Amino acid sequence: MARLVHFAAAVREDGGVLPMCRVLSLLNFSARPINMRVATWTNRREAVSCKACLLKLKRIDATEAKEGK
Repeated sequence: MARLVHFAAAVREDGGVLPMCRVLSLLNFSARPINMRVATWTNRREAVSCKACLLKLKRIDATEAKEGK
């Protein structure tokens, strides 16, 4: 079974990577980091396989398009 690939939203000072699907806000760094035994992370959108991360990325894209960014 292939490992789930999350989109890295932020990296904590202790080195833990916070996935986009678990971060409510980039100001909230209390989310637990990715368990690297069962998943991994990337910053390339085309490599993401986590459906929740992909959904959040699509919402961000839609918001930016609406705002004209």
